[in-house]
Amino acid sequence: MITRIGSLLLLLLVTFALYAIDLWGLGVSPLLPTAPALLLLVAVIDVAVISLALSQAEDAGWSLAGRLALLIFGVKTAVVVVETVYLPDVLPLAWMPGLLVNGGVTALLLALAAVWLNGRWPGTAAAAPWFPWSRLSWKRGLATGFLWMVLFVATGLLVFQPVARALDRAAADAYLAAFTPENPLLILAFQAGRGLLWALLAWPFLNNLRGTVWRRGLVLGLLFAGLMGSAQLQAIDLLPDAIWPAHLAEVMVENFLFGFVVAWGLRPLPAKRSTDDIPHLAT
Repeated sequence: MITRIGSLLLLLLVTFALYAIDLWGLGVSPLLPTAPALLLLVAVIDVAVISLALSQAEDAGWSLAGRLALLIFGVKTAVVVVETVYLPDVLPLAWMPGLLVNGGVTALLLALAAVWLNGRWPGTAAAAPWFPWSRLSWKRGLATGFLWMVLFVATGLLVFQPVARALDRAAADAYLAAFTPENPLLILAFQAGRGLLWALLAWPFLNNLRGTVWRRGLVLGLLFAGLMGSAQLQAIDLLPDAIWPAHLAEVMVENFLFGFVVAWGLRPLPAKRSTDDIPHLAT
């Protein structure tokens, strides 16, 4: 028990250090001098959801670390960076190289540390996947992207707007008026593609989780909500004070639900039966 607590505290320290360093700018995170407690909270959230997910994983060693690194990079970096396409005022294109470098290196180092400190390093040989790519349903895959788009719209209407207006109606109305897109249909199509990219980056780790579809969806939902929610806390200065709590609530709800969508959409197709298994066709 003491060893386990010590390992988690060490992982927390490593995570905090990784988030405190700006590898691209060779400096420190802006949050470190201004809000170190917030940065620590981000690390606590990520360590909690990652450690929980690893407890439900089948694999170990390099293979498990690679799967986890891809998921962390996808959630905290890839699906955020692609939004620079239509949010240049919030996420300038000039930030893209730094975000990719910081996100990629941090995801890899964090995954390696998490797997090792959670006692999942023995057995470094890559385990066979639960099922190969060929057993994915392309129809359900496309439906996964579409359902992300639905969640994106629904949580904006049912979570973000009511919470934002409850906190400060004038600020919420001003924010929504300034955020009116020129081509909403194009943004919806973009979000569907973003959701599909997100799901595919998470698939290797999903393919490593044990249990039913609902159980895997719960683990994935907690990972998505925790990692993306903590990422929103890291970028808290980019939104007005009256807006970020509503945005955080929206993000965590939609991400949690999307975990179930991905677990459903990327579950395997039934395996084809060999003719040797069918009595009247066996020779």
